Amino acid sequence: MSRICERSKFLFIPFAAILRDMSCGKRVDLPIRQRIALTAQRIRELRKFVLVGGAAAVAYFVLAFLLERIGTSAVMASLSAYAALMPISYLGHRKHTFCSKGRSIFEIPKFIVVSLVGLASGALVPHLIVGVLGMPAWIGFIAVCVVAPLGSYAALRLWVFRETANRP
Repeated sequence: MSRICERSKFLFIPFAAILRDMSCGKRVDLPIRQRIALTAQRIRELRKFVLVGGAAAVAYFVLAFLLERIGTSAVMASLSAYAALMPISYLGHRKHTFCSKGRSIFEIPKFIVVSLVGLASGALVPHLIVGVLGMPAWIGFIAVCVVAPLGSYAALRLWVFRETANRP
């Protein structure tokens, strides 16, 4: 394993996984120009992911907060807001973040699985924070905005949107 890949494994595990995935698990020995171009490409992709995901997270927070304010339980508010934003998130990541060339008929079910894991965290985290710890609901909603994206990028990039226009 190259020094760059070895270091990145400890600093940013998803990036190392992406390098290993692109190289079919073999040692990554790319010329420096290709490594720089790959890194720049990943940074652009991550920026787009943060932009699309950030917009979805803000919309989720506002919707969940409003639903909770009108009397919906924190868990139901969180689930409803998360589910309502799934199609918008799919389209944003498909068209903008990953520029997917794959067929939606194959990508949508995978996206739903990844989203259901996020949805489960959208129910579990507020339950733990509000129900178990007795903290305000808004803290649970912010925690969902942090927890859900952690595995989402790697799952979307490596599994859901494998066929993209901007992959080497």
